Amino acid sequence: MRNTLSKSEILRGRNAFAEIIRDGKLFADQSVACYVASQNREAAQKKTLGGPHIRVGFVAPKKNFPRAVERNKVKRMLREVYRINKGSLIQVTERENRYLRMVIVFRGKLSRPESVSLFGHIESQWLRLVPQIISSL
Repeated sequence: MRNTLSKSEILRGRNAFAEIIRDGKLFADQSVACYVASQNREAAQKKTLGGPHIRVGFVAPKKNFPRAVERNKVKRMLREVYRINKGSLIQVTERENRYLRMVIVFRGKLSRPESVSLFGHIESQWLRLVPQIISSL
């Protein structure tokens, strides 16, 4: 399996994000939260999801990161952590024939987002959430 994150895997659109946050199940750690909406194959085909088994969106709230530069940096790190560690989720969704739509939110507040320490922090919290997500499928 390749460790890439293609455009077809990225969730887009305000309505898609709002629907997942409203109807999805919340998994949260200290500063990383993940809203997950799971569907079986038939329901996914009715909504014409098709494509990859997992579609994911990333959020860094303006309230916590007032500068766009900081928000973009945090979202870049969220994407990278997901991209590197998505293998186990993909294996389970393909085996169970499930389709996931996820929104990953960084809810922490940092005075200065230092690249190395922030990346490690996000990755450790994401790795704690993945088993919870898998067990809920």
